[in-house]
Amino acid sequence: MRKGYAVAFVALTAGLTVAFLWKSPEKGPSPCISRNFFGLACPGCGMTRSVTAAAHGDFAKAFRFHALGPLVLAAGMAAWALLGASLVAGRDCLPDFNRRGWTFVIVGFFVVLILYWVVRLATGTTP
Repeated sequence: MRKGYAVAFVALTAGLTVAFLWKSPEKGPSPCISRNFFGLACPGCGMTRSVTAAAHGDFAKAFRFHALGPLVLAAGMAAWALLGASLVAGRDCLPDFNRRGWTFVIVGFFVVLILYWVVRLATGTTP
C-alpha cells in the first residue's frame, strides 16, 4: 500500500507542478486524440487548459475552457494532501472510496461530465 501511495503522490506532485508552472496557451494545437483523429471533441476537451488556468487563479478562463477543470484541480490538490499525510503519518488518511456515498459522488461526476459534453457538442462551445 505504501509503495502505491508513494507512486500516486509523486505522480500528483508532477502533475500539479506542471499545472502551477505551465501557462497554457489560449490557442494552439489540441492534444486531444479524439479531436485529432475523429474531429470530435472528447468529454474532457479543454480540461488541461482549464486546470492550468485555475492553478494560475484565472477562473474566468478556466470555466471557458472546461467548467469542471477547477473541480478537478481541487480534487487533485486534496488527494495530494491526503496522500502526503498518509505517507508522513504512516497510516491511511484517505477516505474509503468503496463506500456507497463515494460511488454516488464518482458516478455523479461522470454523469455531469457526459451531460456537459453533450451540451457543448450541441451548442458548438467545445474549445
